[in-house]
Amino acid sequence: MIVSDAYTQELLLSRFKDDPRCDRVAGADSLARGLDMARRLPPDVLLIDYRVRDETCTTALPQLRASLPDALIVVHDASRDALGDDVLQLSADLILEKGRVSLASLVDLILRAASSERLALEL
Repeated sequence: MIVSDAYTQELLLSRFKDDPRCDRVAGADSLARGLDMARRLPPDVLLIDYRVRDETCTTALPQLRASLPDALIVVHDASRDALGDDVLQLSADLILEKGRVSLASLVDLILRAASSERLALEL
């Protein structure tokens, strides 16, 4: 599941949908919709922008982790350094910085992290 603005969501959804490792892909354009969808259709992986509309994901991360205890939660932002460890302490598993990898690499990193290679990834 991808929780992001419409433009980023469209780009990522098309990449994930084309990847044979994905069974289903969904997107939400707000934290409230993302939380609702995650509760109804629990994803294995949740990619969430740090800032969605006028909110930051820090308010939703504890609720998402409680609803998705086994999911890989990845926060995507323009600056990993600006987020620090706060996001990781709030239950995110990974932070990926926008612009550091291509979309294809981003999809591959996330899907590898969600698989048995999850613990071997160092980002």
